[in-house]
Amino acid sequence: MRFGDWMNISVDEFTRVKEENTKLKQLVRKYQKRIANSVDKKEVEFILNNLIPTMDEEVAGYYEIFSEMSCPKLTYLELIKLITLLFKTNRADLATFYCQQYITEKNLDEVKEITEEMQEEYQKVLTGLSKEVLKKNSTEVHLKIYFEIFSYQPNLKLSFVIFPQLLEQNIYNLTNKIFDLRNDYWLLKLFFIVSYYCPKLIQEYLDYLASHWDIINRWVKEENLPTWEFYVNLANHTQMKKKVTALKEYYQAKSNGLKSPALIEPEPSISNNQIDTKQWEKCSEVRKYGYELKNKTIEQRRVALQTAMKHIPLSKIQSHIHWLLQNSYKKNGVHGDFSKAINAYEMDLEYLQKFFYKDL
Repeated sequence: MRFGDWMNISVDEFTRVKEENTKLKQLVRKYQKRIANSVDKKEVEFILNNLIPTMDEEVAGYYEIFSEMSCPKLTYLELIKLITLLFKTNRADLATFYCQQYITEKNLDEVKEITEEMQEEYQKVLTGLSKEVLKKNSTEVHLKIYFEIFSYQPNLKLSFVIFPQLLEQNIYNLTNKIFDLRNDYWLLKLFFIVSYYCPKLIQEYLDYLASHWDIINRWVKEENLPTWEFYVNLANHTQMKKKVTALKEYYQAKSNGLKSPALIEPEPSISNNQIDTKQWEKCSEVRKYGYELKNKTIEQRRVALQTAMKHIPLSKIQSHIHWLLQNSYKKNGVHGDFSKAINAYEMDLEYLQKFFYKDL
């Protein structure tokens, strides 16, 4: 407002502005007092680190005694606030201990009635916890505690109102966090939580996992494959069923003696949306992972086949190479000399059979 405009202001407008100014002054005084009496993050870290040393085997016994002496009854909301604060002050060890004390041992006060105000408060504190878990420097410990929070139901109404909202907001950020950690156990854990609280997301979530299978399959543990198989079959997701089956066959082949040559796996030369299934001979699903005869050594073809095995069921790989072989037989002598191609395809089929069917 320009200086001259004050001459035209009404009495009511002047009164309103004066009242607003008074309120702002009161807020400033309030926040100045709060700042004067507050403790910053570094000071909290200093206090915690001196009063309660970082947990290890030597201090764990004393720590439990301390907990028994000073551990008050908490509500679920208070526990989340406590854990979030401990994450902020880099004390995931304390967060782990208190999470175990209150959730595993079931020492939390029950939540009986949930008002709308309480729902908003829960949403707010759980969102704050999620932000801490999704930070770049967070670890598997943070993720473990986060999922344990989800495993506890303070109140059915609260769980099935707040948890689905939280999952919808964070599911892909959580998944990308798990990608960084390279542990498929947490993907399975997240999958279970999503299927329980938010089943409508399952198909979309599996689509996302299928589209990132090139990243995931490299660190899916063999012992976890039955669980993967159970989940994708339960969801009846065709694409993921094929991928899990292919990876299962790959591990079976590996245990039968298949060894990877010391070569870098080739990147897929053709993306999924470029594949024309009507022209299999020109652009097959196997070729997408680098399998072809032109300018490829035997070792390079085998690397390509091993890469394809993680994505495509063995029967389909064999079927395609057999088709290429039969096509080469038909063309040989009619459209040129295909003897080298015939020899290569026969060797590749023999290679697959040798490692997948060692008893034959």
